[in-house]
Formats: sequence, structure tokens, C-alpha cells
Amino acid sequence: MQRTSVRFIAPVLAVTLVTGCGAMLSKLGMGERGTETAWSRARPVAFSSPECSKVIRPLGGPNDDYNAISTKKDPSAEAQILLLICPRRSMIGTYGHELPTWPLIEKLDPEESYFAQDDTHPDVIGAALSVVGIANRKQDDRNDHDDPRASETGLALFWSTVIPPAEVEAALAPVQLAPDAKQAFLAFYRAAPSMLRVDLLSPVERNLVVDIPVAVYKERQAHITEYRQLYDRLAALRAEAAAARAKGSDLGALIDKLVALRGEFLVRCGKLECKNRPLYADATRELATLDVVRGDVVAARAESSLFAARGSYVAGLPQAVRAAQAREAAKLREQRAKFRKAKDSGADDATARQLAGGEGAQLDSHFFLEPPMALANFAAALEHGDSIMPSSAEVASLKVTGATAHVVFKLNRIEYEEPYDCKRTNRITRIRDDGSLEYEEDCKYRKVTDSKAAHPPIDLPASEAKGLRVGEMLSFLSGKTGARVVEVRRKDAVVQLRGDRLP
Repeated sequence: MQRTSVRFIAPVLAVTLVTGCGAMLSKLGMGERGTETAWSRARPVAFSSPECSKVIRPLGGPNDDYNAISTKKDPSAEAQILLLICPRRSMIGTYGHELPTWPLIEKLDPEESYFAQDDTHPDVIGAALSVVGIANRKQDDRNDHDDPRASETGLALFWSTVIPPAEVEAALAPVQLAPDAKQAFLAFYRAAPSMLRVDLLSPVERNLVVDIPVAVYKERQAHITEYRQLYDRLAALRAEAAAARAKGSDLGALIDKLVALRGEFLVRCGKLECKNRPLYADATRELATLDVVRGDVVAARAESSLFAARGSYVAGLPQAVRAAQAREAAKLREQRAKFRKAKDSGADDATARQLAGGEGAQLDSHFFLEPPMALANFAAALEHGDSIMPSSAEVASLKVTGATAHVVFKLNRIEYEEPYDCKRTNRITRIRDDGSLEYEEDCKYRKVTDSKAAHPPIDLPASEAKGLRVGEMLSFLSGKTGARVVEVRRKDAVVQLRGDRLP
């Protein structure tokens, strides 16, 4: 009996797996047209299987001499793993050019996968696919990529640092692939860091694209572990909300539960910065979505406004990493400016470094991955010429009646000078268009004080006004369907977000 094998090239792993008989040779590629490409032979893991035909088009088809080979989307773990571990072959076409084996599906974009990551429940397989995909940059022979950019190399090193192979192996258990395919992918994951051009990263660059993301991830994981019970409750509520939206069920009770959970988290966490944690932001996003579904445009807009400004959303993993990188990059730029100033003043390199605390660095913006740093306005789908006005005013009084709180705002006192006892002089000040003359007037002036409300009274849901105090500055949105709290300040300190009072 003839045998075929899957081999893992040293130093990664050295095993031989017997997988069939001679009847399968042509399916396994040994009888296919063409030869294995140099890139494919150089891979740290050699793997072949009949399943590869699901993701790679074999040579010998009628359209081999054409480059326009269409692909389809298939984000499944099974398809994406095969795309990365299956060999590639090539042959010389009719017109003397090399014809590679084309992929049948689109490969995962590591950047898009990273931006979609939710580290409260990390997508381990998605991260592993990114690591192997970046290390395996020339897997798609249609695009002969150069080495990955520093940001991509950093992404692969980051994921391979925080996700050990044992976690990848556990995550592979439910994947519907043969054991040898899983082992090949796992071996590739282990080998991937050594395939990256780490030597192209300076110590400063490595700190920015690897060390800082690792530190942010670990700190966030410690936070998520501390509040795991609340995060699990949020996950259950979000699943319940998805089911309720699909059935068209009443959402009022769900909204109340989400508001209560968000408020409980803010009290336990105890700081304004807790707004930038995943639980508060994810609960807010879910509330905005539910408000849109039930048609409450003002409430949806109020929820969205918490993270609508550019740079205001740093609760996601990519956003938290980018914010930390931005802070460090700013320090480096400032250090670089001090270093250059010292050099321009005649100092030698050693003295300039001592004065500046180092040489610093000037990094281009494309050095970093750039996730969206604001959330969408979820209410936009409902706003059809509706006038929703943002306002701020000091609370003068409030009265709660049942489910409604009536808020009256402080009067603004305006002082100005009023003319009186005016007498016309004979001095001409101008000639009007109609030819008439305008004369100067000699007036006396007195101070007048007037009062005007900063904003007409509003009605709020009592649940959002239960902690409101006279003298606090209330920022709110108002429209046809009422008003909603956005933020409350006492002097310069934020003391409330939506209906949630800070402890």
C-alpha cells in the first residue's frame, strides 16, 4: 500500500501522519499539474488534504491563463484555517507566464479582525488566524506582499504574546476539521513569531506596537475578571435583547434592567473613568439600539451622545490600545523636540539626550492601526428633520410627580445701560439714502437689570432626575418627545452620566 503523509518541518514539530492510500494521491496534490511554489516549500509546516480543494482552485482549469478569478466570502474558521495551511502550486501557462493556484475565498483581514475583537470574550481563533496570516504574508500568490508593516508585525507579536498555544488548541476543539489540519495550524501558530521581521523594529517601535498593547490587554483582563459577574449579566441581557428585537417583544423591562446594571457598575467602579470601560460603553450601545427599535429618538440620541465626539470612545480594546499609544507617541515627540533644540543650541548628542531624557521619536500616523474612536449616532435612522437641541442650564428647582420630573432653570441676570432724556443736537451724523439727515443725540444713561431664563422648563423621566440637585449644571437634549439627561456637573466635576450618579 502506498501512503501519504502530513509532515511538520523541524524545528517546529516532526511527526508523520498516515492518511490514506494510493487512490487519494491525485486528490492530495501529488498527481496535480505544476509544482509546489518556493514559498509553499519554505513554510514551517507542510500539509496537504483533499479538503484543500474547498478553498484553493486546482490547476488545470480552462481559465488558468486569466487573472480575474472571483472569490467569495467565507469567514468560517474551517475555511480560513485551510486557506493558511494548504500548499500552493504553480505551472507555466500558454503565454509563458507563471500560473499559481488561486484561492476560492477571501482571506481574513487581520486589521478588520482586530477592530472587531471584544476582549470580554476574546475571539481566540480570529486572533490566531491574524497571527498566522501576517506571518504568512505571501499566502495569496496574486499579491506578492513585502514584509508586513510595523503595525502588522506588532499586531502579530501582541496576539502571540497574550494568547498562548494552549488556548488556541482549546479553541480549535469545536472546529470541524480533521485532527491533522488542526495540528498543522497549531504548529504554524507556534512558528509564526519566528517568521516575522522583528529585527526591523527598533526598541522604541517595539514598545509602541507590542509592549503597550500587551500591557493594556493584561490590565483590561484583570478588570474584566474583577467584574466578571456583571459582564456575564450584560452578555445575558444582550442575548435576551437580540431575541426580543427579533420577536418584536416589548423592550421596556429590558431597558430598565440594562440601565440598572450600568448604574450598579458605575457605583462599584466608583470613578468617572469607568465610563471608558467595556461594560458601561457596551450597555450604552445596547440601550441606544433598543431606543431606536422602540422609536424613542431623543433617548437614543442622548445615549449615543456619550461617545459621539471624536476621540470619546476608548472602551474597546483597539481604542484603548490606540489611546495609550497616542499618549506615549506625544511624549516621544516632545522629547524629540527638546533633543533637537539642545542640538541646535550646540550640545553634543550625549548632552542633548541627557537634557531631553532621550532622543525621542517622530512617528508617522500610518505607523499605528487606526480604529474608529467614536460610536455612530444610533438615532440617525429615526431623525427625519426632527429638531433635537442640546442645551445646558443651571437647575433652579425641580419637582417630581410620579414618573416625571419638572425642572426649572435659573434666571440669567443681564445688566446693560439704557439711554434716556435724549436731546437732538445740530451735528449731522449721516445722510440717509433717501436724502434725509440724521442728527446726533445727547443722552443720559442709567443701568438696567433684566432677568431671563437660561432655558424654558423641561420635563424629564424621574429616573434620570432622582439625584439631580439645585445649583447643578444640567446638559440635556430636548425634542418633540421630551427631554433626556446627558451629563450633570457640580462646579467643574461631572457628577452624573445619563441617569447614573457617580458615588
